[in-house]
Amino acid sequence: MPEIVYTIFVTVFLYPVILLLNRTPDDADKRSDHWFAKRIKESLFDMVTSRLLLLFIIFIAMAAVLIYRIFDLQIVNGESYLNNFQLKIQKRKL
Repeated sequence: MPEIVYTIFVTVFLYPVILLLNRTPDDADKRSDHWFAKRIKESLFDMVTSRLLLLFIIFIAMAAVLIYRIFDLQIVNGESYLNNFQLKIQKRKL
């Protein structure tokens, strides 16, 4: 699971920044002293306004709900579910 989250993070957040920074500066950019900061700002703005960010947030929220639910079923209430299951088996045997 952590590998999937890392891969999605790198793909959604870092890859556009790396692509933008990998470009060679234009003549207008070369004249400006802050072309590097300008490119980072543009990349972050594009990332925030993209639809992929919304999809990524929804995906992370659904994964968090699933992990919470599995934890609740297995760790918190696991013993009571096991006891109920054993009780049903014993009742059917009689």
